[in-house]
Amino acid sequence: MSLLRRSLLLAAPALSVGIPVARAERRIGALSAPEVVEWHSLTCPFCAQFVLTVWPEVERRLVRPGHLAIRFEDFPLDMLALEGAAVMRALEGEAYVAALKRVYGAQRVWIQMSRPQALTEIARVAGIPAIEARRRAEDPALLREIAAERLRAEQEEGVTGTPAFRIGGQILVGVLPYEMFEAATEQAHGRPI
Repeated sequence: MSLLRRSLLLAAPALSVGIPVARAERRIGALSAPEVVEWHSLTCPFCAQFVLTVWPEVERRLVRPGHLAIRFEDFPLDMLALEGAAVMRALEGEAYVAALKRVYGAQRVWIQMSRPQALTEIARVAGIPAIEARRRAEDPALLREIAAERLRAEQEEGVTGTPAFRIGGQILVGVLPYEMFEAATEQAHGRPI
């Protein structure tokens, strides 16, 4: 077992999740639209690159018109990403995605800070009250649940890094171009969009 995996598992004792938003919906798009899952880590520069460069076009051309839905899942690569994911779970749906864009947009700033300062900055940029952010970042059950989700993605889905995407039953890792999302959408619909 890797040191990272062990540290994520030991981040908290085995407790039930105490914060109801632990499983908050981090999905946008029409309910009837084919779904792409994206696993990301807040500390991953490639995840930031995807959200800042490719995602806007995917959102504008595929998600908003109702052709595609995307669900964001956490795959923390380190303790800062794990605690940051817990902080971000204060939001869901459109609010989560909007905050995610802002947090990734500021990643170059907060990534250089100490962990407590970085978490404060993530919360500030995301628009989450500091006291709520601190409560979430320190909630052992929430941290354990997010770590368990990461391990399930690794073991059951075969996710090996970030960003990773499940598109049409296939797991792809890396910053995928817009065209791959368009092709997957057209394949799912059985026609050009």
